[in-house]
Amino acid sequence: MLTILSTVSCSKDGGEAVSVSLSPSALNAPHSLSNQSMEVQSNGEWTIRILSADGLDVTWAKSNREEGSGNAKVTIRVFQNEYRDSRSAKVTVTSATGETASIDLIQEGNPDVTTGLSELTFRIGTYNL
Repeated sequence: MLTILSTVSCSKDGGEAVSVSLSPSALNAPHSLSNQSMEVQSNGEWTIRILSADGLDVTWAKSNREEGSGNAKVTIRVFQNEYRDSRSAKVTVTSATGETASIDLIQEGNPDVTTGLSELTFRIGTYNL
């Protein structure tokens, strides 16, 4: 099933805004190194960023391009997850006139990680926590 997320509006100066849309509606990556593909549909120039929930660029996923014009296939390289927990980010494309479209990037946790923080035993003095 192909779902397209799009945003279209007029620019502040009354001219036509540059529209942008993305497909698919989400990217789901395995815990191992992988490449995820997405399509950008636009009638102008755009930039792309991959951001964490706190608005910072993530280090575990990289786009093969930071900007483009018109329609384009974009590949997101997702590096191996070294942690048991899944992680997520937003892939956001912003048009030259400020219109945005975003999709979720979710990477599964690594089932091969056997020691998580919840499984550790800490010793303080003679007490086990």
